[in-house]
Amino acid sequence: MEFSSKNNSNPLNLGLGKILAAAAWMDGNLKDNELERLTALVLQMPNISFEDWRKLKIYLAYPINASEKTPLSMISSIRSTTRIIKASLGNR
Repeated sequence: MEFSSKNNSNPLNLGLGKILAAAAWMDGNLKDNELERLTALVLQMPNISFEDWRKLKIYLAYPINASEKTPLSMISSIRSTTRIIKASLGNR
């Protein structure tokens, strides 16, 4: 596993990682094989830093709480990540 040499955090990686983790935990259970696949997916994100991985590990370790499961909370998180994605694509 190789991390980007950048020490700063990437909001795109964090946003997508959080959404993936939340989706995986929606049934309240994260099986070992799901965790392995999700971890592999997250670690393949472009320029993921150790700091990104450190922040995302907590979302993979514990289920999301009830307030984070609400549709409005999920929609807000998706909208925020969508803005980040659009901004990063516009900067190419």
